[in-house]
Amino acid sequence: MKSGKLTKIVATLGPASDSPETIEKLIEAGVNIFRFNTKHGTTQWHEERIDRVQRVADALKVNIGILVDLQGPEIRLETMDKLPYPIEKGQIINITPSFTSEVESICIPHKLIFSALKKGDTMLIDDGAIELTVEGVEANLIRAKALDDGEIGHRKGVNLPGVEIDLPSLIHEDLKKLDMAATKKVDFVA
Repeated sequence: MKSGKLTKIVATLGPASDSPETIEKLIEAGVNIFRFNTKHGTTQWHEERIDRVQRVADALKVNIGILVDLQGPEIRLETMDKLPYPIEKGQIINITPSFTSEVESICIPHKLIFSALKKGDTMLIDDGAIELTVEGVEANLIRAKALDDGEIGHRKGVNLPGVEIDLPSLIHEDLKKLDMAATKKVDFVA
């Protein structure tokens, strides 16, 4: 009969949890795998923390997994002067690939969005905090209706559920992080 737990605990290591003392406490509390979110931090920061986790695990004589989570491509919007853009439910929002004096808008500087979207598609902003429905698409203008009250912040992420977009699987920064992972004892890449 096998012994040992069937569930594994994954903890994301960040600035609030990266001291050797905290890493040791997390391992003693049952963490099996440390996740490194490469969207944040430099390659050097991740290298140093992977080494730190491995030193603490070695001192405790336990095996700890290392998971490097790559960023991948993302679509982010921009607001004029980087200021929050307040919206009301039912309001039509203009979205352009760059700011123009002809129309008040938020900007998504990815031309491929303007050819991928069609009337009726859903746009989720800021992890779904703001939902828009596409009302119309032209070469350089998307008109979308707000389904929520709120505000759209500068550099918030945009998700387009069900819309196929030809984005690369990996971005340049991911390749740099993969090179780093190849020189460290990394068990998982996500």
